[in-house]
Amino acid sequence: MIAVLLGILMGICVSVQVVINTHLRTHIQSPLLASLISFTVGTSLLFLLLLVLGDAVIPSMEQWQTTPWWFWIGGLLGAGWITINIFVFLQLGPIQTSIFPVLGQIVMGVIIDHFGLFKTPEKPISLLQLIGVLCVLTGIMIAVAWPLLKQKLTKKEAAQPVLMPTESHPSPQQQPATTDASVIGCRKASDLSFHQPTTSTVPQSDVVKSHHAPSIPTAMVLAQSANPWTAWIWRLLAIGGGVMIAMQTAINTQLNIALGSKIQASFISFFVGAVSLFIVALLKDRRFHNIANACGKNRPWWIWMGGALGAFFVAMSVVLVPILGVGQLLVLVLLGQLMGSICIEQFGLLGLPRRPLQIAQLTGLLLLIFGVVIIRLLA
Repeated sequence: MIAVLLGILMGICVSVQVVINTHLRTHIQSPLLASLISFTVGTSLLFLLLLVLGDAVIPSMEQWQTTPWWFWIGGLLGAGWITINIFVFLQLGPIQTSIFPVLGQIVMGVIIDHFGLFKTPEKPISLLQLIGVLCVLTGIMIAVAWPLLKQKLTKKEAAQPVLMPTESHPSPQQQPATTDASVIGCRKASDLSFHQPTTSTVPQSDVVKSHHAPSIPTAMVLAQSANPWTAWIWRLLAIGGGVMIAMQTAINTQLNIALGSKIQASFISFFVGAVSLFIVALLKDRRFHNIANACGKNRPWWIWMGGALGAFFVAMSVVLVPILGVGQLLVLVLLGQLMGSICIEQFGLLGLPRRPLQIAQLTGLLLLIFGVVIIRLLA
């Protein structure tokens, strides 16, 4: 029972980690630096864990020479996935940021098993697995498409003109003397200009040019109010992140076999990801001074903890895989990830806007989980 709860907790940590890294991004105004900090913290904690356990930190020369080069690039894929999540989160929100990578992970995982990629044993795809993939696709479409359709219908109804009943007007002799307000009241609605009070007198152009990035709720509203078709580009990008997860898992598995240590393989993966992010940030985004914006009394301490949650995820994977198995652990992690995302949106946790869960979303998420159970446990 404890192992099951820890598996669910791992998934909750994944959903919370994305929010934390996004908060860090808003302070330092750089997704690359936010990912770099997350990977640096995770690498440091895994390094300390290796020292405590007394395991080797650096692989031997023989391991370097006998291991294929692609065994060492799992960290690159992990760095890409974390950075994609930070970009996608503001565009799609917690729930969609969780479910679309699942689609990419499931599909790519089936392809890897079917063709035996990355030196994995070949497992031809079965009819039951195809049914599971179909359930995952249907669940995602219900969870995403139905709320969008409902929102579109609501906007269409709100845009319909309201017919006002005609009233008989008194003769000029019977009309009382009117003030300016009554004259305005007799004008047609189309001639009126409504001026709603604003909370700020700063022009929008000045807000965009401001040195400080908007808060997460403001950034999410600005991002999600754009052309709805662009959201599908972000969804495809999230699916690509899921593909990276599946590839990284297969590669890290081979690295673990070559090194004989899961913690050391995870440390190498984190270290490679951190170094690659540092090089990219050095070449493309040199705003390292912005890291100071995340420090100070007015900044929450937990925005630095994204990497710690990642390290916890890796450590718990090492402990729970021998107990639960890979398939059951993946289902529990997915369940915890969706539970965490739902709670974050439902109750507006961690400074995010509150978005109550709809019945269609819950139905789609349950169907998605059912599809994953078929693929990972029953097939």
